[in-house]
Amino acid sequence: MSNKILFLHLSDIHIKNEEDEILSRTLAITSTTFQRLPEIHTIIIILSGDIAWSGIRSEYILAEKFIASLIESISLENTK
Repeated sequence: MSNKILFLHLSDIHIKNEEDEILSRTLAITSTTFQRLPEIHTIIIILSGDIAWSGIRSEYILAEKFIASLIESISLENTK
């Protein structure tokens, strides 16, 4: 198995509510990793900058769900 690491870096996503476009773009974002999955040992997802719009709890809950969906999408593709 390879020892290669892939970094998926997202910055300033500013999640505000369930209508935010980024929340519906999970597959578009994660599909950028799919070609490299056979040679990758570890994927590190980096979220830098502002994750939430105003820092309230509901925005971070949406961010947690978004991160979980990124991980799930990559995991499902990796099992194919």
